[in-house]
Amino acid sequence: MFDKNKKILWLSIILPIGFLVGSYLGIQYTSNSSNAYFGKSSGQDRVGSVIDYVDKMYVDDVQREHLIEVAIEAITKELDPHTAYLSPEELAIAQEPMQGHFFGIGVEFMLIDDSINVLKTIPGGPSDEAGMKRGDKILFADSTKLFGEEVNNPLILKTLKGEKGSKVNVRIDRNGDSLSFPIIRGSIPIPSVMDYNILLDSIGFIKILRFAETTDDEFFEQLDAVLELGIKNVIIDLRNNGGGYLNSTINICEKLLSKGDLIVYTEGKARPRKNFYAKGSKKYEAPNYYILINENSASASEILAGAFQDNDKATIIGQRSFGKGLVQEEHHLPEKAAIRLTVARYYTPSGRSIQKVYQDSIGNMIDIESYYAADYHGTIDSTEFYTKSGRVVYGGGGIKPDITTEYKDDDEQLSNSIAPLFPLIAYGGINATCFKYAASKDFEFGTIEEFDQNFNLIDFLQFVKARNPDVNLDLKAQYSDYDRNYMKILVARYVFSNSEAQYFSLKIDPDIPFLLQAMENNIKK
Repeated sequence: MFDKNKKILWLSIILPIGFLVGSYLGIQYTSNSSNAYFGKSSGQDRVGSVIDYVDKMYVDDVQREHLIEVAIEAITKELDPHTAYLSPEELAIAQEPMQGHFFGIGVEFMLIDDSINVLKTIPGGPSDEAGMKRGDKILFADSTKLFGEEVNNPLILKTLKGEKGSKVNVRIDRNGDSLSFPIIRGSIPIPSVMDYNILLDSIGFIKILRFAETTDDEFFEQLDAVLELGIKNVIIDLRNNGGGYLNSTINICEKLLSKGDLIVYTEGKARPRKNFYAKGSKKYEAPNYYILINENSASASEILAGAFQDNDKATIIGQRSFGKGLVQEEHHLPEKAAIRLTVARYYTPSGRSIQKVYQDSIGNMIDIESYYAADYHGTIDSTEFYTKSGRVVYGGGGIKPDITTEYKDDDEQLSNSIAPLFPLIAYGGINATCFKYAASKDFEFGTIEEFDQNFNLIDFLQFVKARNPDVNLDLKAQYSDYDRNYMKILVARYVFSNSEAQYFSLKIDPDIPFLLQAMENNIKK
């Protein structure tokens, strides 16, 4: 019954709430072509004439702007899966996480029982400085009511976000007391790189969530902190990273690869071949790098993984990546809309294209649902390409790891005793219960180590069962260490920082044993 949700179970615990903000499978040039003029053809005259004619003569009133959008979308659907028209609303949503910040009051929240519950305040942000706390319930923003059945996430975001420096009076409920906070909206960062973790006291772990405008700066801040500890083994986690800006990827590779190494090259009909080379940095030569990828690692992630693989700079571990070898340029249109157009293909240093097939043998587009399916990689190129040291690699359908890991679904690792929770976890129903559990303890669990040591699984499951009576949990059953760590993750993300909560994810991460084995093999060499 829950087979289609197996991977959702794992994703629900490794993706922090604050970062589920619209990452997309794309890589973009920086574009300044918003005012470009390409001339007007007779074809354009026909399209415009049809819209004019329909607008003027159709039996009923029509929405002209809607017809224009429909026409543009029809054109983009004939090209490739990554060329897309973005309405003003869609463009704003897509740009925000890639810019690395937005303007608002600085809280993470969850809508529970028709009320806005503050999960966290951003340290040093407007709400934090005003005195708001985790667990507060937001009732009003100025005169806008923010509780009840009519409240939804779009309304909340529209109300709490706003222009930089604008003021909003937020009224909250705190344990029955009504309090008001005048808050000046400020710049709220959207991190694209998580704070590092240290494994086994000797391995640095850095997760890149997406390649945004600020990613390279964020990454080197974390990497520098790791290297200052004398760490010699560094893991770069690109799993579930759908891509982003080309420049951020290039800036990271420029320093980590050796001087003169080819990072990637791009080429298109209107884009002559352009090579990108590394500048090198002695500071980053010493570490042994390991890169994690999976079927949701796409585009910019694949450029980085391919550059490291072809230059023999890292061991790539995981599952075959998504397979997106196309580069988009964002061209701005009137009315604050845009078209994201594929203008080039990119190739790894060995000359590989890793773009998976998106047309069938007679040129028809592959069904979009099939194209994005995790197990679809199209035709795998059997042509041999060679890394810097002469190792054979192959193109087509993504980056094949040097070490392919054995993926295990959560229901293969969680005990049967925990199975009644699968629907709650898969569909997100467990989240509110976990937050309420943490709130019932006043979010006081001590340090991350104390939480790890003292977490009472049965106490937690009793709490879950009491609030979800339809869940048939046997509290006297035998629960595994995997069960305990899994549940710790669900609760920890409401108690600690995202990086600290990731500590528990790494304890049950199915790819980590393969990494440790690869490191041991490197030491033996």
